[in-house]
Amino acid sequence: MKRLGFMLLLVTALAAPQILSAAAERKIGILVWQKYGRFQDSLDKTLSQLKTEGLLSGGTVVSVEYSDGNKAKAMKVAQHYAAQKMDLFFTIGTSATAALAKEVKDVPIVFCTVYDPVDAGFAASWQSSGNNMTGASVYVGVEEVVVFLQKIIPVKNLAVIYTPGEKNSESHLKNLLAHSRALHITIIPVPLLAADDPDLMFRYLPGRVEAVFLTGSGVVDMKARPIIAALTKLRIPTITHVLDYAQEGVFLAVGSVNADSCLVAVKQAAQILQKGLKPADIPIARPQKIQIRINQATGRACGITVPESLIRETQK
Repeated sequence: MKRLGFMLLLVTALAAPQILSAAAERKIGILVWQKYGRFQDSLDKTLSQLKTEGLLSGGTVVSVEYSDGNKAKAMKVAQHYAAQKMDLFFTIGTSATAALAKEVKDVPIVFCTVYDPVDAGFAASWQSSGNNMTGASVYVGVEEVVVFLQKIIPVKNLAVIYTPGEKNSESHLKNLLAHSRALHITIIPVPLLAADDPDLMFRYLPGRVEAVFLTGSGVVDMKARPIIAALTKLRIPTITHVLDYAQEGVFLAVGSVNADSCLVAVKQAAQILQKGLKPADIPIARPQKIQIRINQATGRACGITVPESLIRETQK
């Protein structure tokens, strides 16, 4: 039904060229990594902000495709998009961005819900991508989550759940390893694949670690609730920089709102489509606001009492 609607809108635009200006005939393609959670919220904000910025006026055609958390499907969609005469692409999610960046080199790509675009290879630097890309990052130093946790409990050994092959997840682990000496902690990497059972794989952790860090990955997204539940039963607190996991019961989340990055990304797209700027001339944006969320019920289940002063800090 969505594809039919897209075709009808396109046919209407082609049938009445005398009514539409060149700007009004623009076509925008959007590739979204997942259909739920922060990715769907990001898409909703993107579409809303496109309207606010006037980028949907006059019969503009917008195509939305999901990769359903599948890299192979993301590549197929990217190849399909590359064959279309689009004016601009949006990508939501690091893996979605990676797929489109591989296939499209001559049309502007604006990304959001991406952690570290430089480490992922999308940009030469934060100041300029040096290519056809720009966007807004959700980058929050993962070490900041550990620093905040150390205000609550002493942490010397930290397990890090990550998914091999997922750029975001590997980047989070890499950053934690890089800061481990300064934080005075030992990092214990714990690879998580789709077939792994959280109830079985974490039983060796009690007595070895004081906390577990959940990186952002498609696999962790799908299993966040059972992972957190399993570790809470073992009285091991969970921490993350992915705010979505707060609603799954994670003890501490310190991060930025993914959808907010898309609001900024749309403003960048407006500079490209309405003012003629090149993506490489638009610096990659970083989050302007960091949120702290503490689940006191999870904390109590892990035997942790959070100082009132820190509770007040989360309410600022």
